Amino acid sequence: MPVTNLVERSRIMGLTGLAREINFQEQTVLVTGAADGIGAAIAKTLRLFGAHVIALDVQEEKLSRLASDGIFPILFDLSQSDPTAYESLAEQIVSSSPSGKIDAYIMNAGVVKLLDIKKNNTVANTPSIEFAKLAQINAHSHADIYRALRDRFAENARIVVTSSPIVGRADPKTAAYSVTKGMLESYANNIAAELKGTSILITGYVPPPVQNFLRTDLKPGEPLYAHPHGIDITELPLRLATPGLQPIFGGMVIAFGYENDGARLRQKATLPDGTVYDFMPRDPSDNGFLYDLRIRKIGQGGGDEGRLLQHYSTAAIREILGLERTPDMVIDRRINDVFETPVHVREFRPAEPQ
Repeated sequence: MPVTNLVERSRIMGLTGLAREINFQEQTVLVTGAADGIGAAIAKTLRLFGAHVIALDVQEEKLSRLASDGIFPILFDLSQSDPTAYESLAEQIVSSSPSGKIDAYIMNAGVVKLLDIKKNNTVANTPSIEFAKLAQINAHSHADIYRALRDRFAENARIVVTSSPIVGRADPKTAAYSVTKGMLESYANNIAAELKGTSILITGYVPPPVQNFLRTDLKPGEPLYAHPHGIDITELPLRLATPGLQPIFGGMVIAFGYENDGARLRQKATLPDGTVYDFMPRDPSDNGFLYDLRIRKIGQGGGDEGRLLQHYSTAAIREILGLERTPDMVIDRRINDVFETPVHVREFRPAEPQ
């Protein structure tokens, strides 16, 4: 579908209260962790809306596939902390922008675990190297890129932070992830303060549990499409990154809420083999996953907390893009059959304590 048609459709459906339209024509957008999962879905959808997309990731093969879609790939390992590496990276990013400026930066890259999540999950049993690596990937790297690019952002640039429902919670199943995603939001809170008085907006969003390789670690028996895939949740981050974002949302986090105020949208069921799994219910009118969008200030509260903004069905982005309805859940097929742990995560696991 032509870009102009997509933009026009975005004006009449979806989250138009955040931004009147989704339009990235003549805009350069940087997305980290863009080769897989939510990041890849965002990068591809940005391209459909006319963006010049710079995709940053450590997965070379998957990055090369994005290149065939007209997306500019940069191979880079965010687990490194050398300042000169980030200075060189910034030069590469800027030289890849037609305008020499960055109009939007989506801080998406992140990992839940490097070591075995079944053995290394609490503060007590997780080696410090796990905390250090996740801190660099999930938090410090985004600040390193921001620091190196600070003078190359467009005057009205938008920065979008991918937070997590686990921020602010005590979770002994993924302690390192909880701690380091909290660090990222703390960085965002400080960046928001230093950007006050400029036209650059920083916002955050909290994606829901999405079916990808991260979830195979956490819910290995989950049926396919018990939760959304990347494409299903792309509308919210795109609205936050688009040039027409309403300034009142600057400094705010919008979350796909599903367990708040005593309400639990997510439901549980049992497979014939006795495996218990949870799933998000669907809107019977469009088959989209149902969420409560909740809004709060960056750094205040945590996770998917906040006041109710509106009820939301993920079918909106599929309607805008002219895609078929969200597929039904398939209980005889599991996410393990579709997604596998990538090499850059898997390589750390043989080194785990026995």
